[in-house]
Amino acid sequence: MASFLQRLTTTKSSPDLRNGFTLTEVLISGSMLSMVMASMAQFTVSSLSSSAATAQRQRIEGAINDNIQLIYQADIRLAKTFETNKTSLPSACKNPAAFLASILSQSSGENFVPAPIIPGGSQSERIKRTITPDQTTGLTKVVYQFRGPEHNVQKEQRILEVHPRFQIHCGLVEEASTDSEETRPTQPRTSSKQKQRKPARASKKQERRQTSPKKIASNRTSNRCRRALNQKRKCG
Repeated sequence: MASFLQRLTTTKSSPDLRNGFTLTEVLISGSMLSMVMASMAQFTVSSLSSSAATAQRQRIEGAINDNIQLIYQADIRLAKTFETNKTSLPSACKNPAAFLASILSQSSGENFVPAPIIPGGSQSERIKRTITPDQTTGLTKVVYQFRGPEHNVQKEQRILEVHPRFQIHCGLVEEASTDSEETRPTQPRTSSKQKQRKPARASKKQERRQTSPKKIASNRTSNRCRRALNQKRKCG
């Protein structure tokens, strides 16, 4: 028993026993811990910024989609108004795309559609909208321009082409106008050539009546001579 206690006391008091970490070990472990914490912080910041960018993009896309639906509704209402009231339809059918663009942009009109607004966005995050008629395709072009919420995206745009629905009534108006023109009574017109031919024919008849009997006799003899020559006879 005494020998066992002696051994314990000798091991505790031995100078080879190590009770903690050295300074170099503490420095290495601290630097490694700081690197891990910095990478984790960078990852959390990037994830938060990406989530904020995606949320902002969802708000932008939602505002544009809502504005597109309002434009379609205004186009349908305009076509329904032309079904009942066709007074301004002939002027609208001259250039349907330009007429629809003016109706959508006219602030005092019933079918006015304002530009989209991002909820909770600043002035730099506004959406710029332009409505112009396309003369080549005959469609109304709506262009939305905005700045992307991501850092690597500068400018983006969305293009919408709208076909004016009231244009289906333009063909009916043209057919009605052509039918009214066909039902009008037409008067026979005498051309200037016909007027000039009539006195020419009358002059030929008058010349035949005014021919002398000598000319008639000479004409008869000439005819006889022609017949005799054809029959190989002498003309006496």
